[in-house]
Amino acid sequence: MDPTDTLLALAAATTWDGGDGVVSALKAALVTLAPFDAGELALSMPTGYRRWTFTEDESPLAGDDLLFTMCRRDTTVRIDEPSGAAAYPETSARLRRRGFMSLLAVPLHAAGGPDGAVVLARRYGWAYAGTSIRTVNVCVAMAGLCLERALALSALRRELEAAGHRLRELEGRYRS
Repeated sequence: MDPTDTLLALAAATTWDGGDGVVSALKAALVTLAPFDAGELALSMPTGYRRWTFTEDESPLAGDDLLFTMCRRDTTVRIDEPSGAAAYPETSARLRRRGFMSLLAVPLHAAGGPDGAVVLARRYGWAYAGTSIRTVNVCVAMAGLCLERALALSALRRELEAAGHRLRELEGRYRS
């Protein structure tokens, strides 16, 4: 998929669906840019991480140790073999338990918006050695901006629905 088309697909997926469309468009792009056996988008929230998975396995891929690092730094983490995950013991245990050998974690940032990471894993070593990290970073950065907008639109929709409900209640009282 052409990078411009990828960015446009992410922008077009920005609706008030709570971010599901953006995550779906991101998954479609990453299948081509950085193929994976498991993947997730983890968004830092005040009460923990909200996660969207890219495969049917819903169990978290990255541990809080890696996600905390990703939220603090603006650096992509590429792990080519299991020993490379030693700095992240919780994540390392999850990868080992699920049989993954390679991992690519890309920071998810938007201007004043969400912090988190997109994490991809493969069952063989050195899976992301030939991946264009720059292209993946641009795609994930756009996804961060779009996700921020989608979450804001979803919150606005909830507020508008609540205001409409309150207005109908007041109209009902006024007519009575």
